[in-house]
Amino acid sequence: LQQSRPISDKYAIVDSQLLGKGSTGNVYLGFLLSSPQMKVAVKAINLKEIDNEVTRYLLSCEIAALSNLGKVDNSAHENVVRLLDVVIQENYIYL
Repeated sequence: LQQSRPISDKYAIVDSQLLGKGSTGNVYLGFLLSSPQMKVAVKAINLKEIDNEVTRYLLSCEIAALSNLGKVDNSAHENVVRLLDVVIQENYIYL
């Protein structure tokens, strides 16, 4: 794979493979370290840019909604992503 960096003991991201940008972060191509052929989308949220209560609240709602989607309905839909994990580091949250 292209130059990548681990974000946890399970996942790595490819910084040069930006898939999209959102109001709270960027989405990058990532993969499982144990199975590099298993590709994932990783949203990287810079905590330094989450500078107000409204944005923090919206971020917590996004995480809660994505977490609950997998619990309520196991059927996949092409327009809905499944949250595999939340990785929290000093300055970033990765979804």
